[in-house]
Amino acid sequence: MMTDDNHWFSVYYVAYRPEFTEQKTILLAVFLLGESLAHTLLCKKLENCDPVLAADPGADIQLITGILNEIESRALQDREFLDQATEWSTSIEISKSQISSTESPSKLIERLFDSVQSKESSFGEGE
Repeated sequence: MMTDDNHWFSVYYVAYRPEFTEQKTILLAVFLLGESLAHTLLCKKLENCDPVLAADPGADIQLITGILNEIESRALQDREFLDQATEWSTSIEISKSQISSTESPSKLIERLFDSVQSKESSFGEGE
């Protein structure tokens, strides 16, 4: 049920797709970009890189972390950035935005991150 306390957010998923394998994507981060709360950006990142290394032992964790930090930095500077940047390399993907409404952005980002991380399918599917 919607109330006046709800805030609208664009939701973006950032994932790692191991190169040269048939592995599914691995969720790296979820971004919530405020629509009704101007200039709001919330980010929930993967806490450690174990899932990435399990799927791709040769993954360059420093590079992946650097790219993720750059994505967050640019999204803070430019609200249009996440819509324009769908792929950073052959390995880093940003989903198209989805719109969500919530009274509690922190609970929403936790729920979205946990639900996608626990799925067997690729990020962003069926959300």
